[in-house]
Amino acid sequence: MCSIIGSVNFSVLTDLINKNQFRGTFSFSLTLFDFVNKIICSQTRQFGEFDLKDEETDDIIGDMFEECRKVDGLYYIAHVQAPTGGLVEDVRRIHPSTLDSDCKPRIVYGISHLYHNGILKEDTIKFLQQELNSDSTWDTELLHQAIRKYGFSILSKLDGSFGCLMIWDGVIYIFTNELVTLYMNNNFDLSSVKINDQYERIQPNIVYMLNLDEDDDEFDNLGLDGDGFNNDDIVKKSMIENNVETVEAKLIQVTQFETFNNPYYY
Repeated sequence: MCSIIGSVNFSVLTDLINKNQFRGTFSFSLTLFDFVNKIICSQTRQFGEFDLKDEETDDIIGDMFEECRKVDGLYYIAHVQAPTGGLVEDVRRIHPSTLDSDCKPRIVYGISHLYHNGILKEDTIKFLQQELNSDSTWDTELLHQAIRKYGFSILSKLDGSFGCLMIWDGVIYIFTNELVTLYMNNNFDLSSVKINDQYERIQPNIVYMLNLDEDDDEFDNLGLDGDGFNNDDIVKKSMIENNVETVEAKLIQVTQFETFNNPYYY
């Protein structure tokens, strides 16, 4: 069990972290994403319960990012983790999973980053290991590599549960299948826990693009079909189908998929 948390407001973020902390105390991360320049400007990953103070300096983590926090346009992303695949104390398995341009795992400075809440079933892990020619046992990394290789259409073939936030080439995507919940309010505060009635569940089986920069009208490299594909026409077509004229809508439906197997259907 894990939690994915996001906000443009650091104070709101800290409150959301406190309310999501019970979902994972094994490790945590905090990422500062510059949504104007579409880059991660700072990130920390640590083991243990989410602690906003640095052990050595006793400074608040936010102070460590002071220069970065002067940037006009930050989205704070936090993740707390209780590993479903075993308590492997490896910093490379603290979310997000990070991949470079060749889909090789990195700790920092990748071109895509995946935060995941849920667990893929063993048969799906074996399927992905074979498809990707990978010996990785981390379901989040396999899920990440599969999306990078095949695009979001692969989600319909994956048995298990997942709720995700993904940063890919500077674009934030949010998606869940029917087995995981993520909630968001009108201020784009994101939480795995429903905080109050202002937070509404993000509809499952839909990949959304979260665009926080109202002046942004670029649609290149949105990754709908995996690496190496030209996605411009697909994105524009999707926006037309969903009656979206500009990205000022902020939360934009990009594509859909199906939950592979929902055991709660009767």
